[in-house]
Amino acid sequence: RDISHRIHKGTSRLIALVDDLLRFARTDSQKLECENVDVAEIVGECIRDIAIDHDHVQFVLPIPHQCSVHADRAMLKVALNNLLANALKFTRGKKPAHIEIGTRTDEEGVVVWMKDNGVGFDNAKKDMVFGVFKRLHSTSQFEGTGIGLALVNRIMNKHAGSCWAEGTPDVGATFFLRFPQQQRSSMVRLAS
Repeated sequence: RDISHRIHKGTSRLIALVDDLLRFARTDSQKLECENVDVAEIVGECIRDIAIDHDHVQFVLPIPHQCSVHADRAMLKVALNNLLANALKFTRGKKPAHIEIGTRTDEEGVVVWMKDNGVGFDNAKKDMVFGVFKRLHSTSQFEGTGIGLALVNRIMNKHAGSCWAEGTPDVGATFFLRFPQQQRSSMVRLAS
């Protein structure tokens, strides 16, 4: 029974890895279909799509009602889903888990950010976070294939944007997606 369980677990992990690799490979060849996308609407969809124990997780969403970015809607949703799944995974041991999702503008564009109070990471390793198969925590601690954040990075590169992360062990992590200023003309301006 133990051997059968290990085989099943290993097979499931390989299937997830192949699926993630295919999704990662398709991102390069997929054509962008950009439009003005309401960030709050996409975040709401992501939260509804993922099975969440709302007694365990507190969400704070300081997103202005009319905040939109010029992006491919489906790709933006994939990026935000990956960030949300990570936040949920790495806050699993916190009671309650606290996830904050917001936006801000700066001189370079619009930044969408997601902050959690999870296990965090050593900020000295922040350059590794978005690499393919670069894991900062072992698979025995947290499941995953090591593709999700690399996919987020590829999506942001495709949008001529950028992404980065900041973390502190046992305090949490914040992930940032910046949509460049050149797209600002087609975005609804955020109220100050």
